[in-house]
Amino acid sequence: MNVNNEELAQHILLLEKETDTINLSNVGGWQSDDEFIQSQQAEEVKEEIANAVVGVCNSLPYKKSVKVIMDNGWANVNRYKDYNNTHEHPHCIWSCVYYVQANDDTGNLTFLDPKVKRTMYNDEIYLEQLSNPASAFTYQCIPQTGKLIVFPSYLSHRVEPNPTAHPRISISCNFYLELWK
Repeated sequence: MNVNNEELAQHILLLEKETDTINLSNVGGWQSDDEFIQSQQAEEVKEEIANAVVGVCNSLPYKKSVKVIMDNGWANVNRYKDYNNTHEHPHCIWSCVYYVQANDDTGNLTFLDPKVKRTMYNDEIYLEQLSNPASAFTYQCIPQTGKLIVFPSYLSHRVEPNPTAHPRISISCNFYLELWK
């Protein structure tokens, strides 16, 4: 993605100092309001994220009259030991996270298996290896600056605690679909 992450990170860190956090799934850390993505400073990343999510949707067998619409987007800063509890993103179809500043030791994004009945019985102790994601109850995504992860909004997920002194900065967005004539 063609985004000036350093400039965007500086802007988000300044907002963190100047505004109160929104408390939803975050434990510690800071979260902007969900209109952050509409700000002038987020214009570049908004376009890149929207284009990527439209690309994902275009690869699916949606009707040609389906339009992908960005509903909202907010910035997150997770510092030492900050994390996000397990949650979903209701009232939308697709969600994403874009890492403005992160590396592989600042806490993973963890997705949980959506098949409820599977959680009734944990067979992981019987498996010889867990390298196949289909064998695991959770799936870990390792954050990296500039990485975009798009996922279905119903998918339960959490953000693991940041064990470092380096802030993990991300932007999350939600999308819905509409049929146009």
